[in-house]
Amino acid sequence: VIESFMDPKLDGRPKHLIVVSDMMEHTPAFSMYKSGADLKVFDSSPARSKYRTPLDGVDVKFLIFQRESSSSVKNLPEFWATWVTSNHGDLAGIERLTGTM
Repeated sequence: VIESFMDPKLDGRPKHLIVVSDMMEHTPAFSMYKSGADLKVFDSSPARSKYRTPLDGVDVKFLIFQRESSSSVKNLPEFWATWVTSNHGDLAGIERLTGTM
């Protein structure tokens, strides 16, 4: 779906992406359950190039729902804000939703 943002027919049109998630990355390439939201660990992992996403001209907003495990992860919003900008996107905001799952 992200690739559709790069369609030349959309040039000059506003592009918005809203992500609703606990934002806890957990793959064999990188896991926040193991390292936390550590940008240095992410940058040195295979996940950095594997999950690079072109976000040029895209406004990205995160709605983060909390899990008991995610509430203890420090720097989670900062991690994702940096990830968006490093992929050339524009951070439109990060909002933590109330309650836990």
